[in-house]
Amino acid sequence: MMLLNIPAAPFLIAFILGPMFEDNMRRSLAISRGDLGVFFQSWISWGFFALTILFVTLTIRREWKKWRSNRNADTASAS
Repeated sequence: MMLLNIPAAPFLIAFILGPMFEDNMRRSLAISRGDLGVFFQSWISWGFFALTILFVTLTIRREWKKWRSNRNADTASAS
């Protein structure tokens, strides 16, 4: 966790909820006979899908800006 700068709380939550997610996903795929469309049939699943894409995009954008500003600061200090 310290090597990758991962905070402890989200790691612990993922460690606990990960196996539960895997079991329930396997169960829902077994019930739907392997059809992935079962995850996109209701509006609430589309909402969560959209929120996930939004947060991933915002995180990537923030990290990109941080990386770019650090690179520009390093270039300016080297000159």
